[in-house]
Amino acid sequence: MISYGITDYRNIGIAEGLERLCNEVNNIKKVCAIYGAGHAETVHKYLMSPILRKKHLIYLPYDFMFDAKIREYLPDKDGWTLSRTF
Repeated sequence: MISYGITDYRNIGIAEGLERLCNEVNNIKKVCAIYGAGHAETVHKYLMSPILRKKHLIYLPYDFMFDAKIREYLPDKDGWTLSRTF
């Protein structure tokens, strides 16, 4: 459901992040986004509508409170290691 608040901010962030990875980052072969099932429908709506994603502008204060960078982790012998951020 499209609404206003932290959950909606996260939904837009997930959609924007996936869009960025697909269109701006070279040498990515696979993408895995982990989020709860409750986000799936709204994330899909935002992915399909760049106009709806413009709603992100009303969340500018959230950008100062949260780290919204995309993080890439790679498996290693001890689990996962952060390899880069976008």
